[in-house]
Amino acid sequence: MSDQIDDHSCPMLARQLAQTCDQHPSPWDCAHHVVVRLDDGRYGLPVRTGPDGSASSWIEIWHCPWCGAALPGHRTHPAPDDGADRGKALTNEEIDARIDAWHHGAGGAMAMHEYLGWTWEEYRAWAERSELPRD
Repeated sequence: MSDQIDDHSCPMLARQLAQTCDQHPSPWDCAHHVVVRLDDGRYGLPVRTGPDGSASSWIEIWHCPWCGAALPGHRTHPAPDDGADRGKALTNEEIDARIDAWHHGAGGAMAMHEYLGWTWEEYRAWAERSELPRD
């Protein structure tokens, strides 16, 4: 699996971006649109507090909400310095702290498994069987 999505290789993201609505010409007005792509190539989650569920604002995202791969165009976003040691995350506490930091933009263009210091196989074993990697 690639660490960055090119041409929306994630089927869930591609499906979300390709959907249309007969009632709402704009994805900003349709509550069924979970992710939107802006004209400048950035991606966001609509915040639906407007009339009839329309989006009154949005939250920028840098990774696919379904597969975790980096989205194209987000590499220019500065990653906050979280001060975390970049070795392998080996305890549940380290994992939780890094995942939280990653969701807040730490790691920049890194995929989640890279930010945890793991190989894809280690990440998959953890996700499927709660198996922690070894040092």
